Amino acid sequence: MDGKSILDYFNGRIAAEIRLPEAIDRKLLCPFQYFGVSDTVELSDLRWIRGGYDKHDLSNLYVLNRVVAERRADHVITALDHYVTDINEVKGLGFCVSVEHAQFMAEWFNGQGIPSMALVGNSSDEERYTAKARLVNGELRFIFVVDIYNEGVDIPEVNTVLFLRPTESLTIFLQQLGRGLRLAEGKECLTVLDFIGQANQNYNFEEKFAALLSNTTHSVQYELKNGFVSAPKGCYIQLEKKAAKAILDNIKHSFGLRTGLIGRIATFEEDSGLPLNLANFLEYYHLDIRAIYKKDSFSRLCVLAGVREDFAEAIEPILTKAFSRLCVMDSRRWIRFLVEYLPQLNELDFNTLSPIEKRMMQMLYVSVWGKAAEDWKSDEMFTVHIPGISFWWRWIS
Repeated sequence: MDGKSILDYFNGRIAAEIRLPEAIDRKLLCPFQYFGVSDTVELSDLRWIRGGYDKHDLSNLYVLNRVVAERRADHVITALDHYVTDINEVKGLGFCVSVEHAQFMAEWFNGQGIPSMALVGNSSDEERYTAKARLVNGELRFIFVVDIYNEGVDIPEVNTVLFLRPTESLTIFLQQLGRGLRLAEGKECLTVLDFIGQANQNYNFEEKFAALLSNTTHSVQYELKNGFVSAPKGCYIQLEKKAAKAILDNIKHSFGLRTGLIGRIATFEEDSGLPLNLANFLEYYHLDIRAIYKKDSFSRLCVLAGVREDFAEAIEPILTKAFSRLCVMDSRRWIRFLVEYLPQLNELDFNTLSPIEKRMMQMLYVSVWGKAAEDWKSDEMFTVHIPGISFWWRWIS
């Protein structure tokens, strides 16, 4: 919850992991049908503070502005009628932004003949236990929650989840989704209704959908345009037209355009609370490094974002093109060799290298310059190319 990594406590090692699509493919979790519903509320102009929307502003919009709130609540019920086969079979959770929001949604649903209750962080243990039993036996159709039921709760019978607020944290999104993915007798799949409107340009739709897809080399934009063909076995993802456009526009302006990357870099430390460097940037936004190098070098993008001083390097165009080739290196042996030798490249005696080490150095040279090195001892090599490679190493490390 503090945004810090636990990997440091385990020397950066993960003993084992299983991601959501694999768990579904292996029938450890139930499949889902995800519907991206066009929201009646736009959030593009809502205040954005470190890491997300201001919760107070969201709550005011969803509750205190009665015209907006009631229209949206009616829209949620209309979407349920459209996407749920039988409301009387629903055992659902609705994730809200505040206590007031949860209470408002429960009251509105009850007023429309859908038995519901609100459950919040300060609810008693008895209330929580009773709510769970009432949901399972069909006395309630929905429990609207805030700040609880993200994790540590076990109601396998839940078959419907409503995302009634934007969830900036991928971890929390997956935890909330997971509340409905437990296997249960007679439960065929989980129905997910996610209400999507025009979002702040800092909101990250891409990582959410990437987490729902099985191993794919295609971008989220490609998957969206082609019907999410990489959804896990038995799963289905559908976006309403307006919701799909909002997501595509957001992705395009966030990372799909050079200006979007520059904007994210400019506000990275304020948004994330982390020092700006390539590793932090990629991890925080769950980006493939190729998304950076398709546009430019990270150092040049930082200069354009106004967060680093400008620099001059004669071979910058050559190195920038080389980054997109070098970033896909996947030979551990080669990478370990480069990590060891590149920092001392200017003082390196190439005669001391073994034949395989010379070949690995040649591989690097070809990857950067696009041609083989004919003579490692030539004046041209040491006055132009070797300093260039050393500069490249300093640049990325």
